Formats: sequence, C-alpha cells, structure tokens
Amino acid sequence: MQPPGYRAAMSALIAAVAVVILSFFVLKTPVDRDGDLYSSYTLLADWTTSAIDAATADPSLDAAGIAEAVEEWTPGRDEKSMAVALMPWSLAIFLPVIGAGIAFWAVRRRAGSRVVNRALYATLFGAILSMNFMILFIPVLLGIGIAMFQIRKAEMAEALVNRPAGGDDVIDLDEVDAEELGEDVLEDEEALAAEEEAVAEAEAEAIEVDVVADDEPKD
Repeated sequence: MQPPGYRAAMSALIAAVAVVILSFFVLKTPVDRDGDLYSSYTLLADWTTSAIDAATADPSLDAAGIAEAVEEWTPGRDEKSMAVALMPWSLAIFLPVIGAGIAFWAVRRRAGSRVVNRALYATLFGAILSMNFMILFIPVLLGIGIAMFQIRKAEMAEALVNRPAGGDDVIDLDEVDAEELGEDVLEDEEALAAEEEAVAEAEAEAIEVDVVADDEPKD
C-alpha cells in the first residue's frame, strides 16, 4: 500500500526534473555576439553600429535610405538555452529538484509531515533563487503542498484512532451516596435555620431595650 502523499510527491519530483530538462534543451533565448542576454543598452549599441556602418558605406543616404540599407540590425545574434545563457545563476534550478527529492524520500519512508514541510520550504527557497524560472516551479510547490496535507490528514486520523477510550481530558467524578448527600443537605438547612433564629432573637432583644430606655422618665 502506498503511503499518504506518494503520488503528489512523485509528481512534484517529476515536474522539477522536467523544468531542468526544459531549461537546458527546449527553452531558448536570444543572445548577443558575446553570448550575453540582450538588454536595452546592447540593442541600442547594435542598432547604432549598424546605422553608422551603412552611412559610412554610402554617405549620400538619408535616414530612410540608411534604414533600408541596413541588412542586419543585430549582428552576431544567436540563440542559447535559457539555463546556459543565465549561467552561473541558473544553477539554482537544481535546488528545487533537491527539495522535491527530499520530500519524495520522506514520503516513501513514511516520515512525519514536519520533514515534508521543511522540504517544501527548501523547494520554495530554491525556486525564489532561480528567479527567471520561478514560475515554472509552481506545480512542484503545489505537489509537495498537497503531499504534506495528505500526510497531515492521515496523522490526525491515526491519532484519533489510537487515542485511549475516555481520553485524557475526561474528568473523573467520585460516586456520591444519595442518602449521605440528603443528610448533609438537611444538616446544612437546620444549621441555617438555627442561625436565622438566633439573629431574630438578638434583634428582638435590641428593640425591647430601646423601648424601655424611651419609657424611663428624664430629669
């Protein structure tokens, strides 16, 4: 039986390897005569150089004539794979592959969701460092995230099954005899009645003393 998250982790690893293959053999980008990626400055320099060469060859040409005379505005233009053109920064694309490999290894070994979570963060860090290739690693991140969710779900289900009956949060109550409880309540009521009677007698005596004091003649 396959462990939880196996297919999602395997899909993430395959997607990461596919990104590397695409970057080295399929995706192409134009480069200048020095093998570097084009920028606005290098394009302007090539266009200016081509226009100057055309004007030097035929000084009688006007602007429209120079534009027609130029045969190649970007001399030395070539195409290279994106991974080769962005060396050495493109080497960062191997980091998400390593992260996806760790995630797949953790799933196969039935490791906890914490290990897969750390692998997800490592893959995300590598995808950010790869810069131009980051969008290509989104399926990889999604696959590892789904695998982590499935493992976490299985862990919660297993914890519920293995939890002892009654659980640790159940409060144990001592059994109480009904007759003893009734006797205790009766004794409390009798004590309360006696206390109220004593208070009433004390108030009555105080009132009688006040009346006698008022009836005595004053000098």
